[in-house]
Amino acid sequence: MSRGTVRLLLSCMALVAILVAGPARANDLPVVYEGAPPETEFNAPYAIRVLPGGAEVEISGSFSQAVPGDFAAVLAGAPQVRAVRLESPGGYVQPALTVADIIRTRGLDTYVGRFCASACTLAFLGGQHRYVAPDARLGFHQASASGVAQVRVDSVMRQAYGAASVPAAFIDHVLRTPPEALWFPSRDELVETGVASGPPPTALVIPDSVLFQAWADAVKDLRWASDEALVQFATTTVDLLEPLQGAGSEICWDFTHDVPVDIETHVQAGTLVALKAALQHVRDDVKEAPTVRVDAADKAGVLAALVQTLPEAAQNPTAAALRQDADPAAFCPALRSMLAAALALPVADRDPALRALLSGGS
Repeated sequence: MSRGTVRLLLSCMALVAILVAGPARANDLPVVYEGAPPETEFNAPYAIRVLPGGAEVEISGSFSQAVPGDFAAVLAGAPQVRAVRLESPGGYVQPALTVADIIRTRGLDTYVGRFCASACTLAFLGGQHRYVAPDARLGFHQASASGVAQVRVDSVMRQAYGAASVPAAFIDHVLRTPPEALWFPSRDELVETGVASGPPPTALVIPDSVLFQAWADAVKDLRWASDEALVQFATTTVDLLEPLQGAGSEICWDFTHDVPVDIETHVQAGTLVALKAALQHVRDDVKEAPTVRVDAADKAGVLAALVQTLPEAAQNPTAAALRQDADPAAFCPALRSMLAAALALPVADRDPALRALLSGGS
């Protein structure tokens, strides 16, 4: 399980899923995870920019046919670039392979700070050194092409991965993962197979957003918060998750799993003002309010009752979406639904439900 924020948010969420869906057996855990819809993979607007300092260039969005030419043009005007940062849901294979060739020819390193899937992994493998942030996700799957025999597509993919010294067993796993799904190997698997290098240099890691860090700190401090501060924080979080999910399910997933997200880029000014007020309320309570502890048995009962307040058709899907091994795209909507359901309860039930959902106390 992830660090800080997600530990507090999900320690009880896993319990919700168990209460509703039953405990998972080891052989029930999936080896593939549902990915973004194809239109998201291919139609996300792309951007290529040199980052402050001039040593890195970032490629974000889908790999379209225009990306390689624009990437080469950016590099031509930025001779100090030494690394390529990739944040992409994928796109077309050939442009990604061309980008990988450009990266390889220039002897550049590659880095994924949050999310890189499908065709993006081909570009990633072009790096001389290939770095992955601790909480970043690399998603692999079998490619497909309209009008091209699958055996031919698989051959191209196998050759591309093999040229990057990816082990045959790893490639086999990639090609067993259907195009409509994604396989996310663990970071240890990536390093052990040589797909990724060791820990990224400090210079590659973007400093945390100040507001993101304040939100993460507030989550850790909720055990000291009053009921009033808890309600204010939960209400603001509901408002916060919607635009983050709208900006991309991977952005919202990252935010709730301790990966720094520039909140200011995705959230309107009014929500930011409300968020800052809620954070200040929690900080004030840390100084003055006693710890409010949540008994684990009480938490289980409260959460089970909360699930039952959802429409019957939504109960199992919501609980399943909050499991650690669930589809990342479904996580934030499910969390938002649970918080909204808790906020709608009568006061006597609302505050215990919110504390069970958000407090790390036990």
